[in-house]
Amino acid sequence: MNIPEQGHKTPHTVSLIVEDGKEFKTLSHILSTASPFFEKLLSSNMKENQEGVIRLEVFTESLMKDVLEFIQTGNVRISTRENAEELVAAADYLCLSKLKSFAGKFIEQTMSSLNCVSTYFMAEKFDHSELLDSVRKFILSNFADVAQTENFPRLPSHEVEQLVSSDDIVINSEEDVFNAIFKWTLHKKSERSKEFCKLFSHVRLTFLSRDFLLKDVVTNEIVTENEDCIDRVNSALAWMNRKTDCDLSRPYSPRKAMETCVIAIWGEDKTFRPLFYVPENNDFYQLPGMAEPDCVPQHVFSCRGKLFFVAQEVNKSQYYDPDSNCWHPAPWTKTDSKPNWCKTNRREIGKLFLRAVLVVENEICFIEENLQIYSSCLCQFNLDKKSTTRSKDWLKTTRTCLVTLGQYIYVIGGTKSDVNIVPHCSRYDIVKNKWQKLANLRFARFRALGIGTQEKIYVAGGWLDFGGEITNTCEVYSVLTDEWHLIGRLTVPRDIGNMLSIDESLYVLGGVCHPVLGKIWSVESYEHEKDEWKENRHFLDIHKIMTFTACTFRLLKDVSVKLKHHGNS
Repeated sequence: MNIPEQGHKTPHTVSLIVEDGKEFKTLSHILSTASPFFEKLLSSNMKENQEGVIRLEVFTESLMKDVLEFIQTGNVRISTRENAEELVAAADYLCLSKLKSFAGKFIEQTMSSLNCVSTYFMAEKFDHSELLDSVRKFILSNFADVAQTENFPRLPSHEVEQLVSSDDIVINSEEDVFNAIFKWTLHKKSERSKEFCKLFSHVRLTFLSRDFLLKDVVTNEIVTENEDCIDRVNSALAWMNRKTDCDLSRPYSPRKAMETCVIAIWGEDKTFRPLFYVPENNDFYQLPGMAEPDCVPQHVFSCRGKLFFVAQEVNKSQYYDPDSNCWHPAPWTKTDSKPNWCKTNRREIGKLFLRAVLVVENEICFIEENLQIYSSCLCQFNLDKKSTTRSKDWLKTTRTCLVTLGQYIYVIGGTKSDVNIVPHCSRYDIVKNKWQKLANLRFARFRALGIGTQEKIYVAGGWLDFGGEITNTCEVYSVLTDEWHLIGRLTVPRDIGNMLSIDESLYVLGGVCHPVLGKIWSVESYEHEKDEWKENRHFLDIHKIMTFTACTFRLLKDVSVKLKHHGNS
């Protein structure tokens, strides 16, 4: 017989009595360790602790078996969704957070358009925050289907508003959003009519078809009962009826599901018309001819749903509006806002070179270089105020790689003289007008390619020395740790060129591989897991344009019907 050592208590056995008087015996310290519920009962002078009996008669025998199995092993076999829901309820009652999470994951895997709303109420009832987040994400991703179910109108108004106001909602068209809030309102019309106007304010009316707006919205009885709703409809119709040469922007952005990411491409040949390349279907579409046929763009960027082509003579710059399928003069070229620096023909000056055009916050930033004195200046055009500022001697470096991320312009590498290549990196805060020194590059380089994605900045190629060969080395910078690390090399060296990000994937295209041998036509993509670049021969074929510049652009999926298809044979 084992006699306990002095000072140590004999393990205390507790009886759990469930439905029909079934009894389960287990050790008290196991229960106390697993749950604050049991810990409170078994560490007090309460009757349960004194008698060693805890009555849980709301539990069935099979459910208690599953609960105890999880407490003892950290695992339990869940056979059905109903079983999982019972375990969530039991875990909530007994304060077993790990079991609650475990059973919730099973429910997530069995979620469908038909049961997600009931899952929402179950998660809310038992304060299951993880499951509640998963339900909301599921409904966002399957909104068009969920909105057609009988359970959808059961959702509370604040949840419906959160859904229909989101950019991330997945729909087939904006009509899905209007139909959903109308259906939700009709479910209890007398109570919900007052909520309709608030929900209606989140319908992005200019993305509805004109026919739908006129036939289904204008004539809708609930819409016509509210003056604010009528005003919104009239504003949308006024935008749709605007003149073709009007550059009035939409009052709101499209849902992400209604857009596709394309690559806008311009070639150096004056006869070359800009293209959209659509990776989703590996196709090309030709943009209409520019309003200024003599404009030879050197920089391309997207901003507020428009595509800007900036010439070296910036007063000839234009932008493409996909809504009207037309070109317009860039806003900084207009008489009332034209800054002095853009009126001069840059070709006549000879000293200045437009290194880059960047969008940061609500500013379009032009970085000009004076290659004779190795100095760069910053010209800012405020899109809201239509005003311009110019910072002379903004930077005592030229041929830098310039990347934007958040409210910062990152200045990477460059040259300070004909013999001095620098590894220096810094960033300029466009809001606070402040510079911050950052960690140096691993290799001093100039005229490199670069792009910012989330919390990282990628840099590739460029020159490591004057008169030498172009490099294919690549580096990545962590904004969080202020460190540069080398990553896999490009398949070919590149000078200048374009680095783009599409759906978190990196691509490089264009540029020069050798000062004598000339241009590059291949496209490379970076595989993060393998840390290597691979040539993607089928990704892009632009008929071997000698030089081109490119950027990514989010285009409404239905816009391509306005554009001429451009074969890539």
